[in-house]
Amino acid sequence: MPIETNRLKLPLPLGNESVSRVGINVIFEKIDEGVATREDVEELRQLVNEMDIPDASLTQKGKVQLSSKTNGEREDVAATEKAVGLAFQAGVERKAEVVAALNSIGVSASTSESWDSLINKLAGVVRAKGNADPSDVRAGKSFSNSNQVDIVGTLIEQTTDTLTITPGVNTKTNPPGIYGGDIIVAGEPNLVPGNIVKGVKIFDVEGTYNPTDVIQWGAGNKLIQGATRTETFYQVYPLSETGINILYSTDYLELTGAVGGGSNLQSYLHLAYQNSNNVWQSLVVLDGTGFSVSNSGGTGTANYVQYINALVIDPQNGYMTYQRSISKTLSNFSPVAKNFPTTNLKNLSIVMSISTTVPHANTLMKLYQSGITTLSRVFT
Repeated sequence: MPIETNRLKLPLPLGNESVSRVGINVIFEKIDEGVATREDVEELRQLVNEMDIPDASLTQKGKVQLSSKTNGEREDVAATEKAVGLAFQAGVERKAEVVAALNSIGVSASTSESWDSLINKLAGVVRAKGNADPSDVRAGKSFSNSNQVDIVGTLIEQTTDTLTITPGVNTKTNPPGIYGGDIIVAGEPNLVPGNIVKGVKIFDVEGTYNPTDVIQWGAGNKLIQGATRTETFYQVYPLSETGINILYSTDYLELTGAVGGGSNLQSYLHLAYQNSNNVWQSLVVLDGTGFSVSNSGGTGTANYVQYINALVIDPQNGYMTYQRSISKTLSNFSPVAKNFPTTNLKNLSIVMSISTTVPHANTLMKLYQSGITTLSRVFT
């Protein structure tokens, strides 16, 4: 069976076949039918030129322009081999840069890894955050914030030892910096309201101490506790041991005795305190005297009156002043000033003492307060 050509299907004689004139004519006729003439080609060219072929797009087929750009944004051109090669090379270079960046921060990476692998490693990198400035960080130490890395701190280390701050009259300013040890602000147990003058505030303690505490002996005070052969003290008015005590009003003492003949009666006004055994002891005798009754046949009466005015006592400095007189008219006062020790003065007070040689029910002691009240007690 004869073999045919691929395109025109022309018979190819076998080696043992002879070709006849008729066979050759048949072949030529097929060639003539299958080959285009110049007119056919020209007509085809004309038809092609007259065809309206649209530009290619993402939604339709068409003619397209080639481009070698690697940074373009058009979607109606086709990349050339050169453009593809350049883009690939750029990708290789960027990948190498990413790998180098990961390695520089201690993350193991290689260009042989896929982009997915490298992207996962990038996502796991801890980014620098914060808003610290160099002045916030110890000098010489490096840190990073959200804007910069490898920043060096400038905050000075002032001391690593314990810092004790003792408040004083002047303001103390410690320079900014790091204090590595304990910071101790000394306290003062005496910083209490009673030790600070009223109207003055030291730190957060408001003073209550009034340097001129005014004494006013109230009506009804019991002055003495019985008249016996031995001298007896009894507290009349306790004094402030931190302030200055002032007795502005004119007070006076009247002592009367109605005792048997030959009896002796004594009365004194004291600045006194209690010793370690809680026994009253005289510190200063302000005034006092004694008188006797000479009526040997029975009873008699004698009087002793003493006026004390403008009494000022300063326990902290051990100093006292006052005026005294035997005149009830408040005239002819004599000034008196006395000193006394300032230590171990427990329950410092103004007290009275009285003693008689013979106890008697009619012994009477009175404390007068001008224009107010007469205080009286009968001792048995």
